[in-house]
Amino acid sequence: LTHQAAVLREAVASRSVAALEAQRALLTGLAASRAWLELAPPDCDAALAAAASGEGARFTGVWVVDAAGRLRCRSLGRMHGASFADQDYFRLVMSGGAYAVGGFLRGPLTGEHVLQAAAPIGQ
Repeated sequence: LTHQAAVLREAVASRSVAALEAQRALLTGLAASRAWLELAPPDCDAALAAAASGEGARFTGVWVVDAAGRLRCRSLGRMHGASFADQDYFRLVMSGGAYAVGGFLRGPLTGEHVLQAAAPIGQ
């Protein structure tokens, strides 16, 4: 039983690392373009939905927030104006970080358990 538990633990860890890498790749890839800041919210919503679903529906949602932390658009539909300014991962990115992962928590918009992350746009 101990060996089976160790094998299972390694498999879960491997999948977690792969998921984090996919999250980082998606966010940094999307963040490479400043165009997200220029799109009207409905167009941005649709583009983010396409990008998130293109990853095999691995992600609950993708959001674009402005420099003040206010939600501009999201892949899951309309809920603009919410603020992420108080989130540690957002503050880390705004202070010059390239990519930051937050804690595993209940998402402020969906109520689902999520692992939040951020990457600065256009840097």
